[in-house]
Amino acid sequence: MIDNVGDLVKNRLEHVDLIFDLRKKYFNPRLIKYVGANGWTHPWVYFDALMYYLLLTCFDLLGQNPEWVSLSEWLTSKKKTGEREAVECTIGNGASPQSIAQIFFEAYQRMYGVRSAFNHFILNLLTEDERSELFHNLEIVRGRMGGDPNTSYPALGYVEDESKKVDFLFRLRNKFTHSAVIMGSPAAGVFPDFYEPLVFDGKPMKRYSEIYREEKGGEWLIYQVCDWPFLLVRLITAVLDRR
Repeated sequence: MIDNVGDLVKNRLEHVDLIFDLRKKYFNPRLIKYVGANGWTHPWVYFDALMYYLLLTCFDLLGQNPEWVSLSEWLTSKKKTGEREAVECTIGNGASPQSIAQIFFEAYQRMYGVRSAFNHFILNLLTEDERSELFHNLEIVRGRMGGDPNTSYPALGYVEDESKKVDFLFRLRNKFTHSAVIMGSPAAGVFPDFYEPLVFDGKPMKRYSEIYREEKGGEWLIYQVCDWPFLLVRLITAVLDRR
């Protein structure tokens, strides 16, 4: 069972606030590092990516089944006997030990897995307006290979499939944990007002910023976010307040 989920999430939000305050300390254009052909980065990228990772782990914490137990406990707990028996009924005669293990593992993942909890937060705990805002502020841009490596242009269009956006959000969370891959922007280390909206004719305009790109099918997929980390904090706080 997960205890005090609300407190754990509040601790994460406080952790993110403390990281965000470090941006003043790490604002230093002289820390720019040049990478690849005409590319650059800055140590702030590590902190930016860490904020996003910590916030996305709140998605699965809040979306987790309140009766959550570890896999080893689920396999032996008397309280979970009914769930295991329901799975046993789906196993055909003559099934190999390997296939039986796979069936039980997949059943557990559907009920208690991190991905299931993560998706539940987005698809069921967010309101329709909140979910639309989340997807609107994440762009997946298709970019032509071979151009300026610092831009996404000439663009080939956008990936509008919302399931692809959910997949990317989960990959961002998981790759940080399991593959040491960071997805963030170094820009606040060079531009002091990076997280602030630009003002045109007295109207604040929020910008999209690239946090990751990958080569797929002979073209770039560039992932850009807007109003992060503030949007993620607002969504998490809204769900927390409704608990």
